[in-house]
Amino acid sequence: MSRTLDAQSVAPAMFVDNALTLEELECVQSKRRQPVRAAQRLLNVVIAQSGDVYGCFLNALYNSGDDGKTLYKLILENNCKGE
Repeated sequence: MSRTLDAQSVAPAMFVDNALTLEELECVQSKRRQPVRAAQRLLNVVIAQSGDVYGCFLNALYNSGDDGKTLYKLILENNCKGE
């Protein structure tokens, strides 16, 4: 999943919505040249937070472009299946 997650567009949107701290945003952005690592860092932050942060992540993901929408739908479909 982290190979299609554009953390560099999702993380700033989450920061604007107060779902990420400046430190968390900078941590993700520090891996700009390593997109898989950036996505992993973002996912680790989301996993460690509340359901509100997860909801913000899904919203930012959906609004991040076609790949984001595809990943958003995949997450929701698998979530409904209990995966």
